[in-house]
Amino acid sequence: MARVGPGRSRRRRLASGLAPKLALFSALLVSIPVGAWLYFSREVPQFALEAQGEALDLAARAVSTVLHDRPKLFRVEGVAPARLDDCPPLELTGRMRRDGSARDWNDLAARSCRLETLRGDAAPGDAPFAVDLSLGRTRRHLWALFRVEDADFHIRHPRYSSLDRSDHVEIALPGEGGAIDHYVVLLEADGATTAYAVGSQRRYPLGDGQPAEFIEGRWLATQGPGGETSGYVLELSLRLEAFPGRIGFAVADVDRSAGWVARLVGTVDTEPGGPGDAPRGETAAGTAGLVFLPAPELEAILDGLQLERARIQVIDVRGHVRTAFDAGIGRVPALERSRLVAEARAALPGSDWAVTPYVGEAMSAAAAPIWLGGEVGGVVLIEQSNLQTLAAREAQLSEFFLAILGACLFAGALLSLFAARLGWRIRRLRNEAAGAIDAVGRVQTLEIAAAARARDEVGDLSRTLSELLGRLGAYTRFREEIPRVLRHEINNPLNTLSLSLQNLGSEDPELKNNPYVQSAERGVRRIHEIIETVTEAANLEQTLGEETLEPMDLAALVRDYCASPVLGASRRRFRVTGADTPAWVRGSEFHVERLLDKLIDNAVEFSAPGSEIEVALARTSGHGIQLTVSNAGPTLSEDQLEQIFDALFSNHPPEPAQKGTSASHTRAPHLGIGLYLVRLIATSMGGRSFARNRKARDGVDGAAGVDGVEAGVEVGVEVPGVTGSDVPGGE
Repeated sequence: MARVGPGRSRRRRLASGLAPKLALFSALLVSIPVGAWLYFSREVPQFALEAQGEALDLAARAVSTVLHDRPKLFRVEGVAPARLDDCPPLELTGRMRRDGSARDWNDLAARSCRLETLRGDAAPGDAPFAVDLSLGRTRRHLWALFRVEDADFHIRHPRYSSLDRSDHVEIALPGEGGAIDHYVVLLEADGATTAYAVGSQRRYPLGDGQPAEFIEGRWLATQGPGGETSGYVLELSLRLEAFPGRIGFAVADVDRSAGWVARLVGTVDTEPGGPGDAPRGETAAGTAGLVFLPAPELEAILDGLQLERARIQVIDVRGHVRTAFDAGIGRVPALERSRLVAEARAALPGSDWAVTPYVGEAMSAAAAPIWLGGEVGGVVLIEQSNLQTLAAREAQLSEFFLAILGACLFAGALLSLFAARLGWRIRRLRNEAAGAIDAVGRVQTLEIAAAARARDEVGDLSRTLSELLGRLGAYTRFREEIPRVLRHEINNPLNTLSLSLQNLGSEDPELKNNPYVQSAERGVRRIHEIIETVTEAANLEQTLGEETLEPMDLAALVRDYCASPVLGASRRRFRVTGADTPAWVRGSEFHVERLLDKLIDNAVEFSAPGSEIEVALARTSGHGIQLTVSNAGPTLSEDQLEQIFDALFSNHPPEPAQKGTSASHTRAPHLGIGLYLVRLIATSMGGRSFARNRKARDGVDGAAGVDGVEAGVEVGVEVPGVTGSDVPGGE
């Protein structure tokens, strides 16, 4: 049976102790909020997006309900304008300066639209011609910012009276009776501009030729990377009260040598005789490409209906945005926007019509129809950013997770502290209980002080152990006293029997040679030896507990002991090894000699006459001293190697009674006390006893014993060595 070292056994106990188990339980407790976080981090955002989609759908229906059956808000005078979805007028904040630059526009200038080419193509060698338009609104003005790429533009010559001989901007506004009024804005020297109302020919101003005062502007030339002129920036402001809610633009690139417009980009084609060229007061035939301005009435209604981080748009049946509140957020995909508007327009009167909201990762949108006289007159489209909603939900989820995690960590910490204290109490109780009984079973204390006053289960266990120790102590005292009692009680009749045998031999000398009398005398002596042996063990246990250990040279003691002529009577050969150098230990020379007596007696008992007995001293790595006595003879089983140091264990075969054997040749009784005393003495010195089988070496087979070491048994002890200043005469 293999033995487990104390350090390894302690590590195993700690690894499987109460504290590691509760620590594992605490880790499992912490895994609960972690698992909940992993689950809810996937489900909560999806739930929040679905809830936001439903909320937007309800908001769109609420806004559309407010606008039901109010046709004046959607009335459009004149022809249908062209769509310009990417360039709606934006709200401008702060003070605007009419200086021909985009500095006042901030990032709104970047949110512009590229105007389409309406007429004319670039000839080989012509400079590029492109126009970006940004629109903005203040409380009283509509602002337009034109960024024109044209390296060969022409400003108005002061001696030319005609208006079509230089680059210009044309503006189309709805007039009276459905007609369209046209205005031309000319680039003058020093960045000035002049606007005139014109007719179908665009050559001369109408009326008295005075400029249109409600249109004002400034322009600045722009330069390319190399410092060359690359175009110009034109900033215009138009007073809102001067025209209804539609406007169209066109920018003309004039070929001065030919005297006509070579290229035209914008939203309305102003070619004479074309669809947008109705003279002042006339009704245009066809479609004029105009940009809608938001309806003030719709803005006033929707002013109190704004949603946070949302864009609200009211779109008429022609697809034009009549008003919009823009929070500067992104846009839903164009396909989804078109789907929402199309589904809202397809609603039927009296039906429970529902438009499926769009829910994306970054944006959500919903639409609802606006009913005008039983027909769909427009659509309310609401777009809202999901980022802040998701961020708010994530923040709430994080706070919840941190709260639960903190609670679990706090509970785990409390459990760990409780486990640590409980483990400490149990270990303290274990250590005190382990020290209550020594290695040979003697009770050292009758009461456990650890947790003796506690009113929990540990206290009950402590008091129970104290009670058990009291009972065990009483039994131990009885066991220690009974040899002495038996010695006294048995010696009295034994002495009487011995005296009677002596008197009987004295009265009748012939009885001295009687075999029955001799057998009786031999039995009396053996009983006396048994009583002395048992009494010796009891006395030794008591003596060892009261003895003070002193440093002694075990090597010198072994040398002197083995040199004694008394060992010669055993008819065995003795060989001493390892005793050449001092081996200091703490002990009593008297008891160490008795230890050697028992080891030598055991070796002699189980070896043949004339065989060799080896007495060896060895140093171990941990400053220990090993004393072994080995003899040739039969080996022992693993169980017997563990049991030979137990009291009353004997492996000696029984001796048959031999008639006529003399008392002097009678073998001493084998009670299994000798090696038990060896273990008692070794334990009192802080060491241990051990036994192991010795294998045959140098080719010797078993008991052959030729030219080598025969197989047998090694019995010995290992005790702590003394080093340093504890050695007499040492430093």
